[in-house]
Amino acid sequence: MAKRIPYPLKRLFLAGLASLVATAPTHAQILRATTPLPSFEVATIKLVKGGKYAFRQGGPDEVYIVGRTTRFLIEDSYNLPPGSKDRLQGGPDWIDTNEYQIDAKIDVPLAVAMQKMSNQERLEQRRLLMQSLFKERFKLKVHFETRELGVYALVVAKGGSKLTPAKDLPPLDPSQPYRPRNVDDMRGSLMIVPKGGPMFEMIVKGETLDQFANMLTPHPEIGGRPVVNQTGLSGAFDFTMDWAREQEAGSASDAGGPGLFAALEQQLGLKLVSTKAPIEVVIIDHIELPSEN
Repeated sequence: MAKRIPYPLKRLFLAGLASLVATAPTHAQILRATTPLPSFEVATIKLVKGGKYAFRQGGPDEVYIVGRTTRFLIEDSYNLPPGSKDRLQGGPDWIDTNEYQIDAKIDVPLAVAMQKMSNQERLEQRRLLMQSLFKERFKLKVHFETRELGVYALVVAKGGSKLTPAKDLPPLDPSQPYRPRNVDDMRGSLMIVPKGGPMFEMIVKGETLDQFANMLTPHPEIGGRPVVNQTGLSGAFDFTMDWAREQEAGSASDAGGPGLFAALEQQLGLKLVSTKAPIEVVIIDHIELPSEN
């Protein structure tokens, strides 16, 4: 039996930091601070080369990240889906190549307060901490604009939706970090199961289509475009979908199964349509290489 593993881009905080579990509006609302930014008590930053990605939280007051590009880290800190292409604009070329190791410690009062927060609130605090780190150590300055961008609209396909309303499940303990290990533990999240070769199974539990549209953006088939939910369907759904990644198969003829676009239509009764829409973006005005320590 294939081993089930959480999809690495699903909302925790960068796969811990971005194992992605937040409620996302139609196209991932940018996270903006409404109060003074919290700061790590101490943080060390080191440039790494070819570092294997890792995330570890040794305790409620510790964060460890290695092997993520500057762009990925900034995208996550502002709640942009990884690989959002045009939603983070500006900046020098090195933000796409420089990968860093970050060891950080959260001061005790904030760490204690975060343990009493919901998973969503805790996730937002960690992202705000990273925004503060970029402001202090990378001298990052940004502003926000709304621009007309190429997007994919998620719509109901001809023949209607094939989705099943989500089952009611008892909530998990909000004091525990949310990292689903198997399908039974999932709440409002998505898991990818490799099935051999280019074939994958997507398992979704209790997701709204706003959340699901946001989660489609990082897939290579989408090409970094935002995905906007225009189905008109409300509520949360449970569903599974099997598809083949053509990039891993080499070509569509080698895939051995439907591609992402075809699978959405055939199995879920949904369709992706290329269009344009006004989307909020983050513009980098200034950023510097951080001093290592």
